[in-house]
Amino acid sequence: MSIRVKIPSALRDATKGEAEVYGEGHNLKILIDGLESKYPGLRDGIYDDGGRLQRFVNIFVNDTNIQSLSNELTSLEDGDEVVIVSAVSTE
Repeated sequence: MSIRVKIPSALRDATKGEAEVYGEGHNLKILIDGLESKYPGLRDGIYDDGGRLQRFVNIFVNDTNIQSLSNELTSLEDGDEVVIVSAVSTE
């Protein structure tokens, strides 16, 4: 199983500059846990200290926001695309 994950520029320090990484997992939580083991610090840019999605981060699975699916328990299949979007304010 291979899931393509697009990483926003704000989180690319954790992925050593990679804009796209690949991971595995039957749901989003397992995918992100696996990516954290390969790219330490990635989770810190996605979740807050309470384990909730940062308010400025949105995650899409195949163009659908996970908030309209099952959040981090959203099911994943081989070939799915996950896009992490980090809104950055210039103020």
